[in-house]
Amino acid sequence: MALAYSYGGGAGQGGTLRWQDFGARALPGLVPGVRDRRLKAALAGHPVFHPPCPFSGQHLADNFAYFLAQRQDRVAHLRFFLRTLGVDVDDDGAVDRWVAQSGAALVPGSIHAAALRTHEPLWAREFAGLNIVLDIAVALGEAAIGTRKGWRWEADADATGACAVLTDGGRRIDIVARVAACCSSQAGRNGGLAAVRAALGEP
Repeated sequence: MALAYSYGGGAGQGGTLRWQDFGARALPGLVPGVRDRRLKAALAGHPVFHPPCPFSGQHLADNFAYFLAQRQDRVAHLRFFLRTLGVDVDDDGAVDRWVAQSGAALVPGSIHAAALRTHEPLWAREFAGLNIVLDIAVALGEAAIGTRKGWRWEADADATGACAVLTDGGRRIDIVARVAACCSSQAGRNGGLAAVRAALGEP
């Protein structure tokens, strides 16, 4: 027997529609908690980013090498993750809207902000959203590098979440910190990823 959803269609009107009439993507907006459960399920299977010596500036070269080796995989992981949630990964606007809507769940509190910088605790379980913050930053960075405007990754022991910042020789951008700000504060989300992309444009 098909589940049905009753709705009001205006004054004196109403009706009953099957869930199938809305499609799977509509369910999170109709059933409380479905969006959160889908996000948690997607995060549970997402690969953890964990450099070999996250606390040690003395091993910056090793951590940076790990980051460079992982960066293309991180972009692929992000694309799979967003597709799982029904987000069009090739539509910047759709990704921006998703970050505005769900970003607060990725960096929900100060303890998560601290873990983003130190990798302690490990970015798993309730801290798994930090992997997405990093992956979004890496994807934005790789896209900027692909425009051939002089951007490159550079090792930096003080960089948030990893061991690298973006630089074009004159500017240095801790892009993971920028993305985290978009996720963790309403003010940051208002600017959104579009503001981050703008910072990666022409000087």
